[in-house]
Amino acid sequence: PSGDGNYPLGYATAVGKDLGVPITTKIKDLLDSVPAPVPAPDPSQFRRVKPGEVISRRQGDQRWSKVFIGESKTTVGEEGCTITDISNILWWYGYDITPGELAKLLRFTPAGKLYWESVTEKLPIKFIFRYWNFNTNTQSMIRSALSYPTQTVILEVDYKPGTSFKHWVWALSRNLFGAYRMADPLPGDFSTTSRYGGRITGGTVFDLKK
Repeated sequence: PSGDGNYPLGYATAVGKDLGVPITTKIKDLLDSVPAPVPAPDPSQFRRVKPGEVISRRQGDQRWSKVFIGESKTTVGEEGCTITDISNILWWYGYDITPGELAKLLRFTPAGKLYWESVTEKLPIKFIFRYWNFNTNTQSMIRSALSYPTQTVILEVDYKPGTSFKHWVWALSRNLFGAYRMADPLPGDFSTTSRYGGRITGGTVFDLKK
C-alpha cells in the first residue's frame, strides 16, 4: 500500500497539536524531511513500446519483488502496489519502466510512501490530483478523468475492513453496476473493484505531459 508521502497542511497541524509540539516546528520538520527535487531525466532515455496496450504487472514478480522502495526497508513485493500501477500506466502511455526501476527513480518517505509530485518531476506523465474520499463529487470527477483521452486513475481500496491496510489498483473503466474494471497489481490480473467489496476510499489522477 505505498503512496501518500504528501500530506495536507491540516495533517501537519493535527500531528503537531497531538504531540504537544509547536505547530510551526512540526510543519518545518515535515518540510525538511522532504527530499529535494532532482531534475527529471530526458524522456527520450526511457524505453519505448507501442502505446495503447493495457497490461497488469504483478508487484510480486521475482524480477523486482525484492527491490527496496527508495531508502526504506520495504520491498516492491510487500508494498509496491502504487508504483506497479504507475508502471502499468506508463506502458499504456508507451513507456517501459518496471516497478523495480520506479522504486529507485521516484522519491519516497523513509517509510517507502510515494511523494506524488515526484511522478511529475521524474516521468513523462504528471500527477494531477489526489482524492481523499469516494463520494458523489469524486465519483463524477473520476468518471470525467476516465473519459478524457490522456488521463487515467488509480483507486485506493480498503483491502482489509477494520484496519488501515489500503491497496491501489488501476481503474480502466466503470461498468453499469458501478464497479470499476481494474488491473490489480497484487495478483497481476484483471478484475473489478467488487473483488474488494467496492470499498473505494480515494484515488489519484494522472495525465500525459504535453
